[in-house]
Parts: sequence; structure tokens; C-alpha cells
Amino acid sequence: MKRFSIFKLFKNKKGLTLIEAMIAIVILVFPIIATLSSVSFLYKQTNSRNLELLAENLNNYILEDLRGRKFFDSNYDPDKSLNGIFEHLPLSKKVPNPFFEGAELEMKYAENLTVSSDNSYFDFSFKKSDGNDINLSKFYNAFKFDVYITRYPLNIENPDNIYETIYKLDLILKWNEGKRERILKSSTEIAYHEP
Repeated sequence: MKRFSIFKLFKNKKGLTLIEAMIAIVILVFPIIATLSSVSFLYKQTNSRNLELLAENLNNYILEDLRGRKFFDSNYDPDKSLNGIFEHLPLSKKVPNPFFEGAELEMKYAENLTVSSDNSYFDFSFKKSDGNDINLSKFYNAFKFDVYITRYPLNIENPDNIYETIYKLDLILKWNEGKRERILKSSTEIAYHEP
């Protein structure tokens, strides 16, 4: 009786058959494709989160800047005061006054502003400790934003009394991630204060 040996099966073979080579390639390719797709997904998620963080930072910067403005500033630069910014915003529309039924207020706004655009509403210039400017447009060039400011006089008989005025600020930040547009909305109210 002859003994059967597994090595005798491959004794006369000179190499791999086409089917064996294809199976080996498929076994090697599937893990590579899975790894590459997971790396691509993680990159997109990381990029998306980085843009969200930048949007939150820009949003906080703009709102804090507006909260810190004086209401009126006749001595230094009236255009930089909150009222000055309100007066110089280019677009306006009427909105209902929630404090007095039937009364209307004027909402002033600007749309599609960018950090790199030359506008007189916001100052995005920062200086490093060595005195050189930091170009913030490099960080925020993916964003556009709309600013809406509504002035609410709480006393109809004396609407110019700054002690009885509230400014409502609405900010909409917009940026694109691939084919979809992302939006971050925020708002705040500012009562009279001295910064």
C-alpha cells in the first residue's frame, strides 16, 4: 500500500494557477480598501470638526466684539460704536416690535461678509508679541457671515434714550463642506452698558 503525501500533490506544479493568484490578490486587496476607506472617513470627520471649531471661534469673536462696543461714542469714533455700526449697515427691513403691539422696528443687516473683506464694521487684525500682524483670513477664509442688528427702544415716547434701548444681534455663519452648506446661527441681546 502506497503512502499518501500532501507534498506529492504539488510535486509536478511549476507555479500558481490563475485562480490561485486571483484569490491571493483579492485576499490582499480587501483589507487595503477597508483601511483606505476608514482613513478617508476619519479625514473627512476631522476636517468637518475643525471647520466647526473655527466657526464657533469666529462666531464668539464677532459677538464678543459687538457686546464690547459702546452704545454711542461721540468722542472717539462714532462709527465704531454699536449705534454707529447699526446706522451704517447697508440693508434694512421692517420687523414687528414685540414690546408694543402694532408697532414696527427697523432691522439693519449686511450679508455675505468675509474676514478678508475690507469692511468698517469689524476689525480682525491681531498682533503677535513681536509686533507682526496675524492674517486671520488664512484661518477664516472658508466662512461668510450675515449680521442682523435690531434696535429696540423700550420707551416709545423717547426712542433715542440709550438707557432704555436694547440691541438684538443675530449672526449667521456659512461655510461649505463638500456639496452641502453648513450654517451656525446665534443671537444675543445687549442692554446699555459702559465697557
